[in-house]
Amino acid sequence: MTRDTYEIHQKARFWLGNSLKNSTAKSNIVVTHHAPSIQSVPAAYKDDPISSAYASDLEEMIHNYQPHYWIHGHIHTPCQYNIGNTTIVCNPHGYIDEPYNGYHKELVFQI
Repeated sequence: MTRDTYEIHQKARFWLGNSLKNSTAKSNIVVTHHAPSIQSVPAAYKDDPISSAYASDLEEMIHNYQPHYWIHGHIHTPCQYNIGNTTIVCNPHGYIDEPYNGYHKELVFQI
Protein backbone atom coordinates (compact mmCIF):
# COMPACT_ATOMS: atom_id res chain seq x y z
CA MET A 1 0.00 0.00 0.00
CA THR A 2 1.37 3.40 -0.91
CA ARG A 3 1.66 6.14 1.67
CA ASP A 4 -1.04 8.20 -0.10
CA THR A 5 -3.46 5.27 -0.12
CA TYR A 6 -2.77 4.60 3.55
CA GLU A 7 -3.46 8.24 4.48
CA ILE A 8 -6.72 8.30 2.51
CA HIS A 9 -7.78 5.08 4.23
CA GLN A 10 -6.98 6.47 7.68
CA LYS A 11 -9.00 9.64 7.02
CA ALA A 12 -11.99 7.64 5.77
CA ARG A 13 -11.73 5.26 8.72
CA PHE A 14 -11.63 8.20 11.17
CA TRP A 15 -14.65 9.82 9.49
CA LEU A 16 -16.67 6.59 9.57
CA GLY A 17 -15.80 5.88 13.20
CA ASN A 18 -16.80 9.41 14.21
CA SER A 19 -20.04 9.17 12.23
CA LEU A 20 -21.00 5.95 14.01
CA LYS A 21 -19.87 7.26 17.40
CA ASN A 22 -21.92 10.45 17.07
CA SER A 23 -25.00 8.89 15.49
CA THR A 24 -28.27 9.37 17.34
CA ALA A 25 -30.15 6.87 15.16
CA LYS A 26 -31.77 3.79 16.70
CA SER A 27 -29.69 1.68 14.35
CA ASN A 28 -27.17 2.30 11.60
CA ILE A 29 -26.49 0.73 8.24
CA VAL A 30 -23.03 1.10 6.75
CA VAL A 31 -22.52 0.68 3.00
CA THR A 32 -18.96 0.53 1.68
CA HIS A 33 -17.26 -0.66 -1.46
CA HIS A 34 -14.51 -2.56 0.38
CA ALA A 35 -15.22 -5.35 2.86
CA PRO A 36 -14.84 -4.52 6.57
CA SER A 37 -13.28 -7.88 7.43
CA ILE A 38 -11.05 -10.55 5.92
CA GLN A 39 -13.94 -12.91 6.72
CA SER A 40 -15.56 -11.69 3.49
CA VAL A 41 -12.64 -12.87 1.37
CA PRO A 42 -13.17 -16.36 -0.11
CA ALA A 43 -10.96 -19.01 1.52
CA ALA A 44 -8.94 -19.52 -1.66
CA TYR A 45 -7.74 -15.89 -1.49
CA LYS A 46 -7.35 -15.24 2.26
CA ASP A 47 -3.58 -15.77 2.19
CA ASP A 48 -3.11 -13.83 -1.04
CA PRO A 49 -0.77 -10.87 -0.47
CA ILE A 50 -3.20 -8.51 -2.20
CA SER A 51 -6.28 -9.51 -0.19
CA SER A 52 -5.87 -6.25 1.76
CA ALA A 53 -6.88 -4.48 -1.46
CA TYR A 54 -10.33 -6.05 -1.03
CA ALA A 55 -10.92 -6.06 2.72
CA SER A 56 -9.85 -3.94 5.67
CA ASP A 57 -9.75 -4.98 9.31
CA LEU A 58 -12.58 -2.90 10.75
CA GLU A 59 -13.80 -5.55 13.18
CA GLU A 60 -12.92 -3.44 16.23
CA MET A 61 -15.04 -0.59 14.85
CA ILE A 62 -17.89 -3.03 14.25
CA HIS A 63 -17.66 -4.38 17.82
CA ASN A 64 -17.50 -0.84 19.24
CA TYR A 65 -20.48 0.64 17.35
CA GLN A 66 -22.55 -2.42 16.29
CA PRO A 67 -24.27 -1.09 13.17
CA HIS A 68 -27.31 -3.20 12.29
CA TYR A 69 -25.98 -4.05 8.83
CA TRP A 70 -22.71 -3.53 6.99
CA ILE A 71 -23.23 -4.01 3.28
CA HIS A 72 -20.25 -4.11 0.96
CA GLY A 73 -19.17 -4.98 -2.55
CA HIS A 74 -15.82 -5.37 -4.33
CA ILE A 75 -15.58 -9.10 -3.70
CA HIS A 76 -17.40 -11.08 -6.38
CA THR A 77 -18.51 -13.88 -4.05
CA PRO A 78 -21.66 -13.51 -1.93
CA CYS A 79 -21.36 -13.87 1.83
CA GLN A 80 -23.34 -13.18 4.95
CA TYR A 81 -22.06 -13.52 8.52
CA ASN A 82 -22.19 -11.74 11.86
CA ILE A 83 -19.60 -9.85 13.83
CA GLY A 84 -21.20 -9.31 17.22
CA ASN A 85 -24.71 -8.02 16.52
CA THR A 86 -23.80 -6.71 13.06
CA THR A 87 -24.81 -8.62 9.96
CA ILE A 88 -22.22 -8.31 7.20
CA VAL A 89 -23.64 -8.82 3.71
CA CYS A 90 -22.10 -8.96 0.25
CA ASN A 91 -24.43 -9.84 -2.62
CA PRO A 92 -22.53 -9.00 -5.82
CA HIS A 93 -23.72 -9.67 -9.33
CA GLY A 94 -20.13 -9.56 -10.59
CA TYR A 95 -19.14 -8.87 -14.16
CA ILE A 96 -21.66 -9.63 -16.87
CA ASP A 97 -19.47 -12.39 -18.36
CA GLU A 98 -18.70 -14.09 -15.04
CA PRO A 99 -20.40 -17.39 -14.27
CA TYR A 100 -23.22 -17.38 -11.70
CA ASN A 101 -21.68 -16.84 -8.28
CA GLY A 102 -24.67 -17.24 -5.97
CA TYR A 103 -26.04 -13.71 -6.42
CA HIS A 104 -29.50 -13.38 -4.82
CA LYS A 105 -31.58 -11.24 -7.17
CA GLU A 106 -34.35 -10.65 -4.65
CA LEU A 107 -32.39 -10.26 -1.40
CA VAL A 108 -34.45 -8.31 1.16
CA PHE A 109 -33.32 -6.72 4.43
CA GLN A 110 -35.57 -6.26 7.45
CA ILE A 111 -34.75 -3.13 9.43
